[in-house]
Amino acid sequence: RIITMTVFILVPVMLLLIVIGDDLFGILLTDKWLPAVPYFRLLCLYGITFPLHQINTNIFKVLGKGKKILLIEIIRRVLLVVSIICSINLSISYLLIGQIIAMLVIVVVNMCFSGKEINYPIFHQFKDVLPYYLIGLLTSIFVYYVPFPNGHVIFKLLISGFLFGVLYLFLNRVFKTSAYSEFTGIIKLKFVN
Repeated sequence: RIITMTVFILVPVMLLLIVIGDDLFGILLTDKWLPAVPYFRLLCLYGITFPLHQINTNIFKVLGKGKKILLIEIIRRVLLVVSIICSINLSISYLLIGQIIAMLVIVVVNMCFSGKEINYPIFHQFKDVLPYYLIGLLTSIFVYYVPFPNGHVIFKLLISGFLFGVLYLFLNRVFKTSAYSEFTGIIKLKFVN
């Protein structure tokens, strides 16, 4: 439940930031920062993977498996250093892509180890989180390609965010995802009480 709720909330936020990156940078940091948007988008992709690693690491903390945490951290650091060495002479983009790939590998390793500890195999973990990534991706593609009339950028950002949120929640409702049911249950309890 923690993993699915975290992914349910985090994935759309990161993907929305990827979609609106240009306009967001233009407003907050001015147009001279627009060349940094591709790096920002890559960092958002990295951010999508990191919570899966953190949640699975917390499982070891709860179970008192310090040696497993140490092993996972050693593997993670080695992979990150290897990715830096392999990409440092190329460009910042390749450096960030290397970090993303290293993080994906460590997430898979971490999910394997932690899954064995709590009888939650990696296949089941992927099956539980994949719908949110796919729904988020579909929503992102749709919102990215929606034509907006020329107008104020803040208005465009607000409409993009609203459209993204509505479509993401609608698709979760259509596909009857577990996190959506839990999310709406929490919202109803808040409004009822």
